[in-house]
Amino acid sequence: AFTLAAGEYAVSYDWQAQGESTWDYLRVFMAPGATTLAADVDGGIATTTLPATYMALDGGGKLNLSSWTTRQEVFSIDTAGTYILVFAWRNDGSAGTQPPAAIDNVVLTALTCPAPSALAIDNITTDSIAFHWSPRGEETEWVVNLNDSIVVTVTDTFYVAEGLTAATSYAISVRAVCGDGDTSFASTATVHTEC
Repeated sequence: AFTLAAGEYAVSYDWQAQGESTWDYLRVFMAPGATTLAADVDGGIATTTLPATYMALDGGGKLNLSSWTTRQEVFSIDTAGTYILVFAWRNDGSAGTQPPAAIDNVVLTALTCPAPSALAIDNITTDSIAFHWSPRGEETEWVVNLNDSIVVTVTDTFYVAEGLTAATSYAISVRAVCGDGDTSFASTATVHTEC
């Protein structure tokens, strides 16, 4: 259990899970500290819809059929209190592939530097990608990264990457810079240049 003040937080974890594509899955959520969970009881984990008092930290759906993957989620605590971080594996026992869910490298962080929001692609050509984002705080500087081959610091909320390779996938990340050594989690997108 964690005692959390009101504010913005991030959780990062590595996960893998196989199981059966429709019936077996991992759910990750933050629940009020007074919540009691028991195996085989709905409690919001046997369905894809969580109770209103839970905060989904898994993108809002089933996590399964993946090898090791890192997931980062940002969430807000509106009311200070005690909360529990829950990793719940549902398995109907009928079929599926090993292994079941596994979790590693869990990090819960209070955020002092909010990640940019609304990362959107404006234009894609054979050799360029134009995109923009929205600040979520008072920050005025961002680090833009494309496939680790282009890493630049900018002071505008848009960027045009040029000189790219046609028909190539690019992983874009944008991090806010709030001070020396204080950067946000990344807002990310993956795009493909035109042929």
